[in-house]
Amino acid sequence: MDSLELTERECADGRTAPRVSLGDIEANIATKSFCLGRDLVEQPAPTAPSLDVLTICLLVLRNGFTIIGKSAPASAENFDEELGRKLAYEDAVRQVWPLMGYALREKLAGTPVEANRACSTLGGNEDYHRIRAIELATTPDRSIDDILRRAARIYDFIVPASR
Repeated sequence: MDSLELTERECADGRTAPRVSLGDIEANIATKSFCLGRDLVEQPAPTAPSLDVLTICLLVLRNGFTIIGKSAPASAENFDEELGRKLAYEDAVRQVWPLMGYALREKLAGTPVEANRACSTLGGNEDYHRIRAIELATTPDRSIDDILRRAARIYDFIVPASR
């Protein structure tokens, strides 16, 4: 069991409230790529052998957001490419966890009515429309028809029929 699975097991133990699971994160990863630091420089620097043992993991999430994880041993003699990939991937996943946690917290924190009140205080309904449009556009796996239906419901709620 790797450290991510151990963390997942500890976090899930006996908990039933909404939370971000390792499975949620892995399902949100569109692509995963690895390279060594030396692969990123045009001409290998003779004074930078550490680039030979720097492992980089690039995750692209379903919404297009990118995360970079990295790992490198203190001593080149300890380099193991497979272990480097595992540790770089874990580093990247640990960066995704709080981002998805924030998104879940936003979802749990309120309803469109509460968001409308908050935006009215901050800058009016126009700000609310912008926020909802961004939220709708960045929600993964939404068809354009679903986005338009949701946008119409939001508009009808905010701008009553008595306009």
